[in-house]
Parts: sequence; C-alpha cells; structure tokens
Amino acid sequence: MEKRDLYDINRNLTGETIFKDEKIPKDRYILVVLVFIQNSKGEFLIQKRSIQKDGKYASTGGHPKSSENSIQGMITEIKEEIGLDISPEELQLFYSDRDDTDQVFFDLYYMKKDFDIQGLVLQKEEVDFIEWDSLDKISELRSSGKFKKEHAEAFDRLLPLLNKKIHKMKLLEKPFNNIKNGSKKIEFRLYDDKRKKVKVGDLIEFSKLPDLTETFKVEITNLYKAPTFKELFEKLYTDKIEIENKVKKMYEIYSPEKEKKYGVLGIEIQLLS
Repeated sequence: MEKRDLYDINRNLTGETIFKDEKIPKDRYILVVLVFIQNSKGEFLIQKRSIQKDGKYASTGGHPKSSENSIQGMITEIKEEIGLDISPEELQLFYSDRDDTDQVFFDLYYMKKDFDIQGLVLQKEEVDFIEWDSLDKISELRSSGKFKKEHAEAFDRLLPLLNKKIHKMKLLEKPFNNIKNGSKKIEFRLYDDKRKKVKVGDLIEFSKLPDLTETFKVEITNLYKAPTFKELFEKLYTDKIEIENKVKKMYEIYSPEKEKKYGVLGIEIQLLS
C-alpha cells in the first residue's frame, strides 16, 4: 500500500510515514500538490474524475509518495493520472500554503504547454476523460456545482498571479531557505538595469543554486533605494553592529566599485499564500 511522508509544522521531514487513508497523527502534516496546465489558446486542461473519486471536474493533483519531494510528486501525479511526461523545468511553483485544520501543506504549480490529449493514457481508476476548457466553460462547471471546490479555490488564487510580471533571481541554499520559510523578508541587490525593472506588486521567482530546479515565487511589497548598503541598512535597522556585519556580508558579494556605479536596492517581499 502507498506510503506518505510526514512533516512537522515547519515543513521539516520527520522521518515518519503513514499509509494512504490512514489518519494523520497530531502535530503532523502531509503534502498535497496540484497543477493547472494551460495551452497557448488560453485553455486549461481539466479532467472529469471517476465516479469512485466523486465524479467532479478538476485539475491534476494528489499526494507525493514517500521519498518524493513536492516537484517529484507533481511529475508522478501528472504521469499517472493523464499519461503525460514532463521535465521539472516546465513546472512553476506559484504558491505554497499550510492548512492546520486538514493537516496538509499545499503546493500549487502552473505549466504552459501545447500537446495533443488524444493519445494520452489515462488512469481509469481516477480519471474518466480530459479536455481543454475555456475560462467560460470552467465558470459554467463551477456555477453548476460540477467543479471540485478545493480546486476552484486554488484556481481563483492562481488567475490574478498569471497577469503579474515575473522577475527571475538565483539564490544560494541558505538565503533561499530563509526566504522560503519566512525568516528573511528583504532581499538586497545592486540597483542595476535588471533591478530597475522591478515594481511593487510584481512577482519574483527564486531558483536555488546550483541546479536551479527548486523554485518558488514571492510578491514584491516595497522597495528601498540608497546610494550605498550602509545608508540602506541605516534606514532599516538601528543596531550599529548589525549594520556593520550586514555591510561586510554584502561586500563579500558585491564590490564597492559596483555599489558606487549602480546604487543599491532592498526588495521587501511576501510569500504567496
């Protein structure tokens, strides 16, 4: 029988597992993944779930198996349910959330891809058929109560984000994890030509070095500009030793010459949840 990994409240793996349909223990969580796939016509790939599953219309998703991370689990679900092979680079993680009532962590992915659905082999135990549906058709399905409620709510959160501009930035593992877990809320960069394009309300997709396969998105909530890192940190912090240490760390990444040439920028961000 299929096993699932258990996480603590901070989304750390505990080393514990449960079987499918087994009750989640207290203070433990499982992972749920979901993807919305859109083609170049603006249509979304929607599946009609089998009667055993509830017979509703929905998107593709499920629970990663034990030892799978989020993106591996998402790739497995897509292959198993609709018979489509994809690569990790095709998936964009748009937001993550935690539901304490249902004891789940939830990752929502998006993928834009054109393909012929006629030759795909479906998982008949779970999927009756798949189709490309317009936004109007999805709205009709929802109005008639035929669309899975949780997937409809996720769709509502995704759609506004698709119209936002996305900037891509790379991070080493430690700052990547600190932003992802919410402990770091301002990213500091040179105010170069690339950074001059960012605006409040835009999204940033951070990719973790070195392989860049793990990503997540945040929304820009504020921008802080200054000629130097010291002047910028003096605007944001009061402790002189903390300011000195932060300046030293920035000079390990950027030279004073580049700082003088471009100026600096603090990008305040919030996780998409």
